[in-house]
Amino acid sequence: MPCDTSIRRELLKLLPEVGHKLGLGGASLRYLSWLIERCTKEVDWEPGARAVVYANVGDLAARYPGRVSVRQINHYDSEIICQLKLPDMRSGNGRRYAQRDPATDRIVHAFGFELTGIAEKLPDMRKAKAELDAAEAMRRQRKRLLTVERARVRRLLVAAQSLDQVQQTDRERAQVIAAPICERVTARQLTDVRKLEALIVAAQHAAKEIEMLLLAGKTGGSDVKSSDVSEENYRHLHSKLNSEIPLTGCCSPDGDTAARTLAGAARATRPAECSRMKHAAQPEHADQITEYRGPAFLPPEATGAYMIAPTVALAAASERFRAHLPPGCRPSVGDIEVAAQALRSEVGVGAWAWRQACELVGTYPAALCLLAAERRAADGVVGSIGGYFVSMIRRGRTGTLRLDRSIRGLASPRAPQKGEGAGAIHQTKAEREVRYDA
Repeated sequence: MPCDTSIRRELLKLLPEVGHKLGLGGASLRYLSWLIERCTKEVDWEPGARAVVYANVGDLAARYPGRVSVRQINHYDSEIICQLKLPDMRSGNGRRYAQRDPATDRIVHAFGFELTGIAEKLPDMRKAKAELDAAEAMRRQRKRLLTVERARVRRLLVAAQSLDQVQQTDRERAQVIAAPICERVTARQLTDVRKLEALIVAAQHAAKEIEMLLLAGKTGGSDVKSSDVSEENYRHLHSKLNSEIPLTGCCSPDGDTAARTLAGAARATRPAECSRMKHAAQPEHADQITEYRGPAFLPPEATGAYMIAPTVALAAASERFRAHLPPGCRPSVGDIEVAAQALRSEVGVGAWAWRQACELVGTYPAALCLLAAERRAADGVVGSIGGYFVSMIRRGRTGTLRLDRSIRGLASPRAPQKGEGAGAIHQTKAEREVRYDA
């Protein structure tokens, strides 16, 4: 018999989950599991042994929970033998008997209800269990994706209701579009993969329509191309934006030469009239730029910032960044944002670039980008904080920004490898004293 001493435990685990795939009903499955657990021993499932239920049918009816009759017990036995194609070793007069070896405790002679052939069904049961696990994994993945898409629709709806540029008719239209998506999902829909996929497609279509309404309100209803550099408020929203054009106002005049060379090279390829249009589109003074407090265009899942707790950000911050945090207490998300806002002017990140970053990825992700850029500059890895900050915001536009990996890597640096410079690994005394709560 192709079985070992773990067969009994494996059968007891698989039968409740995949027994219905074998054609057994719920009552018969419960009865079979009860027989294996209460009427057989571990030694009965060893190679060369026999697993036989030799208890009297009347005794089984009296011992089985639920007060079943002898007739019902015989019905369960017949169904199990028929569906699993087991040999019928029952005697004609209903008598059951077994004799065990005193030395090995194995059954040497018996006539009754033999369950030994169930072990041959284990490969089919394992395959059915794997199929059920794969289907459940797909269902959970679709359920998570539906949650993300519904949250995206709600965020876009909030943005459409809060932006002054969006007309009232467009706001009402966005409310009508989002209404079916915001309805409660029933339990029956959550258990069907095809219904989940249909809901995901509907949510994605609704999000696309609301995005078009937002873009129309952002551009005032005009057909603005991505090459029109005068539309600064529209640049980070356009799907075909040229990622090689850097954000404006990011580096101070005293910034790194390499960073200015890249920006200068990009400006040298543009006509002079375009540069004048761009300069005219920017506010002349930083005081004219108001702080952005609206919803971000990208969802939190696009940057991974929602997985970074403020304590983790504190462990990854440099001494210069920590000087702007409240001393002697655990920081909050607001503390990280206020500290980044205070540090921005010191490291040469312009107010206009900061507002654009907040509009695109959000205030907290932008603060984490500035934290990472300043920390890498303190480690000697980068030379321009503003240039590195802009490059991280660009990665947010292309969907390659992974703040959870970047911040956790800075919070718990790896040990230096052979051949690496001392500047590649940086861990100050204050970092070692900060507890890293992942």
